[in-house]
Amino acid sequence: MIEQRIASHVQRGEPVRLASVAATTIMQVLLGRATPQRGRAPLFHLRDARVSGALELRNADVEVPLVFENCTFDEPVAIGDSDVKLLEFRTCTMAAFDGRSLRITRDLALTDTRIGWIDLFGARIDGQLWLTGSCVRETRQRAHAINAPSLRVAGGVYANRVEALGSINLWGAEIGTSLELCDATFSSGRFPALRASNLLTRLDVRIASSRIDGGIDLFGARVGGDLWLTGTKVGEREGGYAISAPSIKVAGGCYARGLTVRGGLNLWSAHIGAGLELDGANLAANGRPALRAPKIAVSGDVTVGYGARISGAVDLDSATVGGDVKLTYRVGEEHRLSLLESRLKMLCLEVLRADLVQVSLAGSVITSLVDNQKSWPRLLKLDRMTYETLRPLLPAKERVAWLKRDEGSDSPQPYEQLARQYREAGHDHDARTVLLAKCRDRTRRQRFLPKLWGFLQDVTVGYGYRPVRALAWLAGLTIVVAVCSTVWRPHPVTGSAPPFNSAVYALDVVLPILDLGQKSPTPLSVSGA
Repeated sequence: MIEQRIASHVQRGEPVRLASVAATTIMQVLLGRATPQRGRAPLFHLRDARVSGALELRNADVEVPLVFENCTFDEPVAIGDSDVKLLEFRTCTMAAFDGRSLRITRDLALTDTRIGWIDLFGARIDGQLWLTGSCVRETRQRAHAINAPSLRVAGGVYANRVEALGSINLWGAEIGTSLELCDATFSSGRFPALRASNLLTRLDVRIASSRIDGGIDLFGARVGGDLWLTGTKVGEREGGYAISAPSIKVAGGCYARGLTVRGGLNLWSAHIGAGLELDGANLAANGRPALRAPKIAVSGDVTVGYGARISGAVDLDSATVGGDVKLTYRVGEEHRLSLLESRLKMLCLEVLRADLVQVSLAGSVITSLVDNQKSWPRLLKLDRMTYETLRPLLPAKERVAWLKRDEGSDSPQPYEQLARQYREAGHDHDARTVLLAKCRDRTRRQRFLPKLWGFLQDVTVGYGYRPVRALAWLAGLTIVVAVCSTVWRPHPVTGSAPPFNSAVYALDVVLPILDLGQKSPTPLSVSGA
């Protein structure tokens, strides 16, 4: 009787309300051939029912769209290896959903549903996958709460506001448009809360305003649009980075304003087609870099500022950035920033507190370097770094103090690079000041005798960069000779000597290239000699 009633509603495409129904009854209706009424499309739409027994439709070919609304299933629902047109569960409760190798012509929806676990290993969905508002609580300690490796979805995957106690496995999944996990909550202890290694999406990946305890794995993922992590909080996972995305390729930008990460962000060898934004982010890690991104390639800008805080090192070695790099974040403990061998268009370096910061720029090639005296790091590594412009172009003495923060280097290259900068700007005196500082720094590192010789050169002529000092020494010697010749007046050798003048006589003695007629007839001899 119930079977006939359900079949009648299916033929008319109308929903049927039942207090309870056996799963076997549903299977008999669905596996039968429903003949639609004229002008009506068949539809199985069950509402407000309690389904007793296990609903199993394995290896079945279900031609009727299936909609379950506000239903409770006593046993797991198993529809693996089946062909289904449409499958929707709205505001339902079930122990589990087994859809391994399921093939769906249109959409699969499990929205606002409470469920133990979901298995979509190898499923094929020609429409969209909807998990919006669902709660998946794995209580049997399975590997994953939502297990969907090798999933293929022609449209998008929408899991906004989903709550998952257990990990979500999207390893190797292919998504035709976007993946959305906004305002979601995931937690996992054994595996990354979101495992999406080798994920492929044609458009965006949005993981915004979510809370994820257990980390995110995006190793080797390929994102055809933008990657959004705005406002998301990610907790650390044992043995790895909280967000691990080495070798990820993002066609658009990576936008993570206000991102909070406990356990570090790993972007090793990532490729980002637009910009990387970490403004207002809070990154922390113990025993590993808070931001690990060596060999990263970014076509646009990289910004880490506007209230961003980092606890742990930042590794950007061998980075290549086509736009501006603005590092204006704050630190609260000893901090190391490494940009070894990087290629940057513009670097704005204003990390605070500067007294806690060590920066390595050795071997980097920077088109434009911008900094601020208040944010000069405590220690600098500048060997082999080259830049075309340096701003602000401070007086040379102040910039020399900047160079001297590279305490362990004995290379003259940083001085030569800075002097070239002043020379190209037309500040020749500042350039000579820098080169003088280079010679003094070299002398300071030498042994006693070379150091003594260098000291004499510095005092006399400033290593050749202060030639005016030689005139001062000549003037001083001339005055000494003039005073001595005045006190101890020499006697003329011949009677035809010109009138004696101590000043002219001193010049004649001190400057041998001159002959003022005083030295020859008047030898340097004192009175009474």
